[in-house]
Amino acid sequence: MDLTIDGEVLRIVALDMGNPQAVLLGSLPDANRFERLGRALERHSMFPHSTNVEFAHVESEEVVRILIWERGVGPTTSSGTGSCAALVAAAAFGGAGRAADVIAPGGSQRVEWDAESVYLTGWAEVLFDGTWWRQIPRTGAAASV
Repeated sequence: MDLTIDGEVLRIVALDMGNPQAVLLGSLPDANRFERLGRALERHSMFPHSTNVEFAHVESEEVVRILIWERGVGPTTSSGTGSCAALVAAAAFGGAGRAADVIAPGGSQRVEWDAESVYLTGWAEVLFDGTWWRQIPRTGAAASV
């Protein structure tokens, strides 16, 4: 579908991966265009609850490179649902295969789209480990912790 943003006609692929996604296929934008279009698409009236935005460049049948604008957050380095949406859009309309490495600023994930579902495989890393020692009171009044 085509949407007009700031006088520019954009062809987007709108998907639902459990959350709303808008994918733009083509060359990756520079930082200014990424910020401008990401912000505008996130809040476009077509998406009443806002949307995540992925800019996806098909490098080959096996490689799709993306930039991610996460709704409510802005630029982000990785998104599982965003990677899946980008691969589905790229395979359906951009010349990518139905199984490819999707490379985001935060790293690479393998996405496979078959007749049953979309599968995501990638690395995971523990960033923090801790123990919660006490319950925080759930009252309207301020409580010292």
